Amino acid sequence: MEINPKHIIAELVEELGSQAAVAAHLGIGRSYVGDLLRGDRRASDSILRKLRLRRIVVSARPRVKTGR
Repeated sequence: MEINPKHIIAELVEELGSQAAVAAHLGIGRSYVGDLLRGDRRASDSILRKLRLRRIVVSARPRVKTGR
């Protein structure tokens, strides 16, 4: 299941009442909150930890035939 930090931050804005309140709650700048909500920036690992999330990257390589 994929969880988008943008949606969690939007929920926090609803709960706390403003982007400024979310910024204070997370210890980040208000403009950074706006950037996250617009999708202009990705959440840093530090912000993900504050939201109790973590980034997981999955990569799949095609099998290479070895000629055997």
